[in-house]
Amino acid sequence: MASLPMWCAEQPASPGPALEDLLHLYADQRRLYGEILALSRRQGELLRSGARMGELRALLTTKRDRLDEIARLEREHAPARVTWERERTVNAGAPRLHSALREVAVLIEEILEIEESNDQLLLAETGVAT
Repeated sequence: MASLPMWCAEQPASPGPALEDLLHLYADQRRLYGEILALSRRQGELLRSGARMGELRALLTTKRDRLDEIARLEREHAPARVTWERERTVNAGAPRLHSALREVAVLIEEILEIEESNDQLLLAETGVAT
């Protein structure tokens, strides 16, 4: 008689589809937030050089498109997030996911800093007191 494999309750489950789905989500977000970061930097350059509003509007539209894409990805990957939350205590992939989240968070923090500076430049241009 063949022996059956022994399973230990303490053995973490192998990374499942939810983990892989979320890792893909965060890779896409890293790419998109990287694009937004570059656009935010460009926006600051345009503001400092006195660019026309049309140029700024086009850039802002592109940034909005990237943010809309991020929102769409979040909606698409919501089921994976729910599955991950339910299974995370037994999933061995938590460190990988946390690392991916940290990378996205760093980009968001940098974008926010640049956007604050851009807002101050724009307010100075328009003569509004901060």
